[in-house]
Amino acid sequence: MSHSIKKVLLYTIIVCVSLVLAYMLFSKSETNKSKLARNESQARNSYTNGRDALVSEKSEGSLFDANNGFLEFSDKESEESAISDKAYEYDPARISPEERARRKKLAIEKYKPLAELFPKNRYIPREKTDKELAKEKRRNEIMDSLQDRIITGEELTSDESLFFYSEKKQELAEKLEILNYAKEKLNINPNTNSVTNDILTKRFESIQSRNEAYSKEIDSAKQKGGDLKNFSEE
Repeated sequence: MSHSIKKVLLYTIIVCVSLVLAYMLFSKSETNKSKLARNESQARNSYTNGRDALVSEKSEGSLFDANNGFLEFSDKESEESAISDKAYEYDPARISPEERARRKKLAIEKYKPLAELFPKNRYIPREKTDKELAKEKRRNEIMDSLQDRIITGEELTSDESLFFYSEKKQELAEKLEILNYAKEKLNINPNTNSVTNDILTKRFESIQSRNEAYSKEIDSAKQKGGDLKNFSEE
């Protein structure tokens, strides 16, 4: 065998080995990425405690803001964007108080039938008295304060914990009320695509997981002697 042929064979072997090694490394890398993606997805819907569930919920809360179009359940094909794209376009910080007031008035009128259908759902715009607005503001201040303490690692009293997680469970119940209504309306519409259904399914799963985490926190608070009668919203 000539020297030139040996060089060609050696070069061919080196190239083949290199390709095999590269393929193995690439496959391993892609496998690890896939596993990591699956683990992250599972982690998002698996909460070991209320704090983890709260952190996750903060990233999804905007979906239930009527201003972002989530409550749009028309028979038009464009409704697909009402839950996906439009859900993240609304930014209160970028509009003036006058524009915010105008949008609020329009939303109240637009979703009046829904408000009548679900009279106690906080996520549906409706007319409120000054007393109701003041009570809502105070409640939000208390909830925000308790949530900040939980997220920063501060331990609540059993009474505070029982109140907070009971309120969070009620919020989830109202979100599920809207999701169930959305699913019912969208199932009727033949134009509904898999993307919208996937979004709804993911929301259902995450809410159910958070609900379980909040229930555990409530049980723990009760075992420690927590009593809603001992908690004051003043």
